[in-house]
Amino acid sequence: MRMAARKQKYKVTYSKVELKIPTAQKKRLKAYCKACNTTPNKVYRKVIRDFIEHHVDPSVYKPQEIIGNQMTIFDV
Repeated sequence: MRMAARKQKYKVTYSKVELKIPTAQKKRLKAYCKACNTTPNKVYRKVIRDFIEHHVDPSVYKPQEIIGNQMTIFDV
């Protein structure tokens, strides 16, 4: 009997982000992570994901209007 075809796995790409925070915030973050049994990277990812889901409105991103004197590359 023939085996079912496997789904193709897509490679996930990541971007490196640098963040500078004061030493006092770093201490509080470490204490929070220890209390909640998590890591700082997981906290950062969760906060960024929540912010994007709740604050980014897709209607904000609309195409730019062309000013009357501006040339376009599609004019024939």
